[in-house]
Amino acid sequence: MPRHPDIGWQHGTMIGGKRHHVQCNYCHRIMIGGITRFKKHLASKKGEIKGCDAVPRDVRDMIRKQLTILKPKKGAEKKRKRAIVGCSIAPSSGDHAIDPNASGTFMNVRHDLPGIGDMITHASEPGIQQLTGTAEGFDAFSIPAFNEQEVRKSWDEAGCTIMVDRWINKVGHAMISFYAYSLKGTVFLSSVDASGYENSSEGLSNLFDSIIQEVGPRNVVTFLTDATPRHRAAARILMNKYQTFFSCICANHCIELILNAIAEMDEVKDIMAKMKKICQVAYNNVWILNSLREKTEGKEVFQHSATEFVAKFSTLLNMVALKEPLQQVFISTSWEQPVLSEQKLGSEVIDILLDLQFWSSCSRIMKVIKPLLAVLHQVDGEERPSMGYFYDSVEKARKGIISAFDSKESDYHPYLDIIDNVREELHSPLHSAAYYLNPSVYYNSGFVFTNVIQKSLLDCIETLETNLLSQDNITRQKSFYEDAVGDFSRPVAIRGRETLSPATWWSLYASDYPELQCFAIRILSQTCTIMTSQKNLFKNEYIQIKHTNKLEIERMKDLNFVRYNLHFLQRQSATSSGSKTSMRDEYDPMCCDGLHSAAGDWIENPGSLELENNSWRNLVLPGDVDLTTNNGCDVDDSNLSAEVESNNSSQDSDDTDDSG
Repeated sequence: MPRHPDIGWQHGTMIGGKRHHVQCNYCHRIMIGGITRFKKHLASKKGEIKGCDAVPRDVRDMIRKQLTILKPKKGAEKKRKRAIVGCSIAPSSGDHAIDPNASGTFMNVRHDLPGIGDMITHASEPGIQQLTGTAEGFDAFSIPAFNEQEVRKSWDEAGCTIMVDRWINKVGHAMISFYAYSLKGTVFLSSVDASGYENSSEGLSNLFDSIIQEVGPRNVVTFLTDATPRHRAAARILMNKYQTFFSCICANHCIELILNAIAEMDEVKDIMAKMKKICQVAYNNVWILNSLREKTEGKEVFQHSATEFVAKFSTLLNMVALKEPLQQVFISTSWEQPVLSEQKLGSEVIDILLDLQFWSSCSRIMKVIKPLLAVLHQVDGEERPSMGYFYDSVEKARKGIISAFDSKESDYHPYLDIIDNVREELHSPLHSAAYYLNPSVYYNSGFVFTNVIQKSLLDCIETLETNLLSQDNITRQKSFYEDAVGDFSRPVAIRGRETLSPATWWSLYASDYPELQCFAIRILSQTCTIMTSQKNLFKNEYIQIKHTNKLEIERMKDLNFVRYNLHFLQRQSATSSGSKTSMRDEYDPMCCDGLHSAAGDWIENPGSLELENNSWRNLVLPGDVDLTTNNGCDVDDSNLSAEVESNNSSQDSDDTDDSG
């Protein structure tokens, strides 16, 4: 039971023994954030959180009166915010120590803070420096002002995507972070220890419903989850409940499922096992790794990635591209450690690298993988909303695979079967409708208006637009878009089809058709990918409080909210300035988490190599390769065996014949 007899507990029920989860006795919604937040729900004040529609008037008036009495003065509130931002977050001693491995503490949006824009000026102070990382890599003054209320207001016009990012923390607990994506930027909403919800779709749907209520059901266009069965089921429950938005599976997860199924094919499974042996030997021997990095000018064979099969298949592409340096290093007659070639695993790797069938199979698999990885690159960019490009990217991938196999159905059919099965299972009407509404796609000569697209478009009209007159107007107005008449036919509009983002194009050239314009912008302003890299940015510093000191908990919640959203501002600023460096792709070789990354077992010590002088102190890091010296790695190219030269020439001929 609550330790303090707050009047709010007379009107709400604690859920799961957690003081931050309160179910309203009147409307039965679950509010996350504590008793004060729940009382604001009962008070039903406009401009704050979602109010209760069923609360009796006398209860509502009583709660409002109490909140007015308890509301701090403006001067005191400003001091409190300055104290929050300026304080150091170094772990304190005694009962208030921060335990990074503790579980069960909820971190929620600080709605009592008007935004984080007014905190940017304090970002150079110690507390924020520690939250954002090193001060050296963070320039608070290069970030534009952020107004949370302005972002939330944009949801009324263009809608937003709720992203549900599930990950496992260091103690094995399932964590869920919630974000809201929109044209104005991505906002961190909350993060929850979901261990108590994972066992039932109903429990998850209640948790998801609380987030939808926070954002507002009419503001949600798509509810984006991974392919976990209970997450999909919970999202479908809410979609059927509200019937005003769609539940979708993250596009990255769709591609990962396709890659997973391809990896289970017998031929691919055999190639993966051989590639793993090559990586294990290369990345556990200093001499080989230094030699490879010298010959490839610092390029890596193993490709780190956020997901397992993207890492494995990206490594396959790297291996094919670096085939010649791999053969030269492993088969050179001037090995510094010839004992490696005499060991079983070392000799197996040499046999693999000389095997024509191995390289032929790699080339065959590559014809399928390259188009699929191109889909990820297309939809995972941050320069523009990705909803309008996913369906088209998959269509291009299918055509690319068919073309790579010279339209021989017996060769490409097994792969397209996998793609089509996953696509059919995870299809959303939003993907097809966005495909139709993207002018760069629709006005292209290769566009085909299929029955699937027609039905998906009608589904979106009936779901996203509840006004019957507006539905009729949209169906009538879309013919003007199809025929490219009016402003759609302007030369500037024709040029803008390729140069502008689809949502921007509609905002500029569809003003004569307001219902269709609003409908198109709401769809094309969404994303279809969950930013999985965000958990890598934040999970190791996810701060949880071991004890229950109220002030300490509130302080840490505020700091975490600021930290998350400062990172999003920094990303948005880098994207808008035209920076090509994406924080998604950064990999820190000094981070121990790299050892536990996706497909990390490919670079683990196989346990069968016995080598001398094999110390990491002798290792040359990729960025430190000196191209003017050989770093003590004397690889004699002139003495390569005729077998290697014959192998390469034969393989080149085989690749040419195979590709046509």
